[in-house]
Amino acid sequence: SYDSQGSTSGTAPATIDWASSTGPITLSSGDLKKTGFAFLGWSESADGDIVSNNYSPAANIVLYAQWASTSFTVEFDGNGKTGGTVPSIVIYNDGDPALTLPGASGLVKVGYEFAGWSATSGGTLLSNTYTPSANIKLYAKWTPNTYAISFDGNGNTGGIQPGVINYTVDNIAATLPGSSGLVKTGYSFAGWSATAGGSLVSNSYTPSADVKLYAKWAPNVFAVTFDGNGKTSGTAPSAINYNFGNPALLVPGASGLTRSGFTFTGWSTTLGGSLLGSSFTPTANTTLFASWQAKSTLTNFRVATSLKRSASSILIPLTTASKTAIVVKAVGKCSVAYKKRGKVILGRVITAAKAKGVCNVTITTVESATTAAFKQTVKITVK
Repeated sequence: SYDSQGSTSGTAPATIDWASSTGPITLSSGDLKKTGFAFLGWSESADGDIVSNNYSPAANIVLYAQWASTSFTVEFDGNGKTGGTVPSIVIYNDGDPALTLPGASGLVKVGYEFAGWSATSGGTLLSNTYTPSANIKLYAKWTPNTYAISFDGNGNTGGIQPGVINYTVDNIAATLPGSSGLVKTGYSFAGWSATAGGSLVSNSYTPSADVKLYAKWAPNVFAVTFDGNGKTSGTAPSAINYNFGNPALLVPGASGLTRSGFTFTGWSTTLGGSLLGSSFTPTANTTLFASWQAKSTLTNFRVATSLKRSASSILIPLTTASKTAIVVKAVGKCSVAYKKRGKVILGRVITAAKAKGVCNVTITTVESATTAAFKQTVKITVK
């Protein structure tokens, strides 16, 4: 007779009355089935060895069905996940339809996208429908993200920002470029920041999303020094360190400087240059030069203020400084002829025969190329 040992369907073969003269019995499972198990054969005990399918009993006996499990466990591993919970274990019975593998089920890994499952931690991607043949652990398969790093000149006044860098997670950190020709007047390039006004990031940079980096500019510090330009007493103002971007510097006065024979008129960025206003914004290390205007060295300067046509008047500036350069000009309805003899200027203002109108005679004295001129002008009416 037969014991099906937990079969879930089918019927065990019928009991046989056997005589040795009939020859061996051919054993079979009939239509017995047991869910999750495969039929192996028959045994003379509940857990004994399988007997031959051509079986000759030695006495009355019960044969026991022997089954082998065909149910497989499928376990899941997050494989470096940084968040979420792996799916629960799945029991697969041999012969059932193929498993449909779960999705990410909430699993996340920073910098990666879930791609599917693999039979090993670094293996190839399995199909989404999967038929196991043994107990197995499946590993989440992650695809590294690629992030774009773009750049902003952040107020640059020249140059073009670097091109976009595409960074793939798992690679070594991206090496950020230098200024790449970017400039900003009054500032020096310091590096890159994740925000327009933020702190510097490392030159070896690993983004976690698409990002725009902003040029970081450090204000230059310019030294402003002062030159007395021939002063004869007093001390020039102390040097000033100016941080670019701060309010403009207030230009000082003479600060006690004097020069014999001259009047202080202000400060200039070059010897003999134009005077600065009340404030000044340096864009480089700068020396400011005191500007001086000579006091008049002319005495006895005399010319008629009214002349008839075809007339002349004696021009007499006397007692000039020996090194003083003298320039005499006439503009309008007259001309001037003069010469210098030592410290004395001799000359005439001459009107033309048909001249009528106004003539301006100007005498200018210049001490040196770095000193402002003294001028004296006489307006003459030609009748």
